[in-house]
Amino acid sequence: MVSLPEKSLLRRQLRQRRRQISLQQRQQAQKQLVTVARRARLLRRGWDYGAYWPMPEECPVQMLLQTLQALNARVWLPQLPPRGQRRLRFCAWTGAGRWQRKRFGLHQWHGRYFRAVQRLRCVWVPLVGFDHKGQRLGM
Repeated sequence: MVSLPEKSLLRRQLRQRRRQISLQQRQQAQKQLVTVARRARLLRRGWDYGAYWPMPEECPVQMLLQTLQALNARVWLPQLPPRGQRRLRFCAWTGAGRWQRKRFGLHQWHGRYFRAVQRLRCVWVPLVGFDHKGQRLGM
């Protein structure tokens, strides 16, 4: 297992590299994400999808989410649980809602309808990178 100090260092290094990626390269990556998802048949009409809204240095996902909505799929964005609770829930990303700034500097979507992660068919999750054992490094 990779130690916490090693993970922290690796995260910092990878985030620094990621910040050097140009806006044009990020937009191209967003198009490629949709293309790869289509080829892998991961974009399905009527499915419920969870997705994390990207931090500024992450690959944009707006094109992917708009593609899903065009397929009449439902998109759900996570909400941080209230302090002391551990259960994550997802909120419907529709026109009826608003963004709020939350802890950790995250923007969180607030709407009317909620879904548990177990009811989602697919969840799109960003990552910082992988460690030397191939394990995901998140924020």
